[in-house]
Amino acid sequence: MRNGGGANLPRLEAAIIGAGPAGAMAALSLKRSMPNSNVHLIERLDEGKYPRYHKMCGEGISRKGLELLDIDYDKFVVNRISRAIEHWPGGIDIETALDGLIIDRPGLLNALMEEFRSRGGEIIRGNLHDIDITRKGVRSKLSDGSTLTTDYLVGADGSRSLVREKIFGEQDIDLIWTEQYVLKGNGPRDAIEFFYDERYKGGYRWSFPNGENTRIGFPKGTDAAPGDALEMHRRAIPIGTVKRLVLGGICLVGDAAAQANPLTFGGLRTAFTAGWMAGEAIAREDLGSYQDLWRSSPYADPIFKRGYDMICAMDNEQLRVSVEPFRKGYTGARATLAMLRQPKYLQLYRSFERSMEFGW
Repeated sequence: MRNGGGANLPRLEAAIIGAGPAGAMAALSLKRSMPNSNVHLIERLDEGKYPRYHKMCGEGISRKGLELLDIDYDKFVVNRISRAIEHWPGGIDIETALDGLIIDRPGLLNALMEEFRSRGGEIIRGNLHDIDITRKGVRSKLSDGSTLTTDYLVGADGSRSLVREKIFGEQDIDLIWTEQYVLKGNGPRDAIEFFYDERYKGGYRWSFPNGENTRIGFPKGTDAAPGDALEMHRRAIPIGTVKRLVLGGICLVGDAAAQANPLTFGGLRTAFTAGWMAGEAIAREDLGSYQDLWRSSPYADPIFKRGYDMICAMDNEQLRVSVEPFRKGYTGARATLAMLRQPKYLQLYRSFERSMEFGW
């Protein structure tokens, strides 16, 4: 380690850049598996800005998506979700039973970080300025001038990841900018709603309960902003494929790795899963296995991107025709019949079927 303008930091075994869902889970997973490891979790946002930033999310996740956390999450449940309602062109409304939750995302992430800290992990509030690979390991320079050198580094620094830019280079990623508004009341408290239309350019408009309020959102510029919003949020959702997730002792997770589901835009479950995989791989001192495990997992199924690409190319009439067989709801028999009668939509049907199980 060399001296910097800020405080000297000790040599580490691992550093995680970014304390979002993927980074917090990677840090905690590593400390759970290797209690004596020396791990720093580096977060650029201070304690005031951090919860405000992480409210920029629909906060919907299936119960299965929380299983890996292995914590008592009941106190972070804002709404219990029992159904999804899809609204398609042609007046087609499809309701599906679900077992999911709207969670307090900032509260849940803080709980993960508190357990990480209680296990001996250290949280640094600072911004990554530069990164390079030396003979001694991965050297990170923070904005205050301090440096740290680690055997492993996890890039969990979001959709415009500096780790990805500096180490992995150009990637085939599109950033889908979305806007979300918090409104008073309105809408069912036990359902999440999706509105499909060609105007959303492959995405959709959503309406999620948030306690007694409602969060609505859509891709930026595709719909009119409500005039009575209590809050407005904006964030980029990365869609695409990162060709490499691991290079030496460095890996990418979460939005830095474009791991949000391309069809549902769901990112919480995939981020928690990828963070856990990376932490476990580092604990085994086999980081390369993380990339193999992620690539072979159902969350990385290329069928999701194919479904998204199909919707991007469809107009409202094509959208209506594609879901017409399911006007009275999704069933196995209707799916089989739809695949036989409309084989050109086979990839779309399969992508939606998979997304119900692994997309959120």
